[in-house]
Amino acid sequence: MTTSKIGNRRGFTLIELMAAVAILSLGTSLIQEGLLRSLTLLGRYSHSLKAQAWMDERLWQAEEDTFYAQEGGGGERAGEFTDEGKAYTWSLQSMPLNGTTALYSFKLIVVWAESGRTLSLTRERYGIKPKLV
Repeated sequence: MTTSKIGNRRGFTLIELMAAVAILSLGTSLIQEGLLRSLTLLGRYSHSLKAQAWMDERLWQAEEDTFYAQEGGGGERAGEFTDEGKAYTWSLQSMPLNGTTALYSFKLIVVWAESGRTLSLTRERYGIKPKLV
């Protein structure tokens, strides 16, 4: 009597194992790609939030310098700053509007490199010079 090999079969064939490994590796690579993209976005938004906070502080300081400093205001300033190893470049324009010395425009632009791209944020604020008594 001959026994059938089909009935005694236990385990998987080599082809089945190779197919399973190929499917698992494809799924793993897709998950890894999604994770890396989300980490890149997280870094970009983190640097953007830090730049926004710095911009608010710098605009407030520019208003204070323009309105309460002895030399008056207006002009263009620029510079660089770093935060946690990330280098930012900024430029600030402050000028009186309509030839008056009471109403000022402040425009601040911050630029930095992120993942091979150049990103920038722009904030513009208007202020009225208070009358000192």
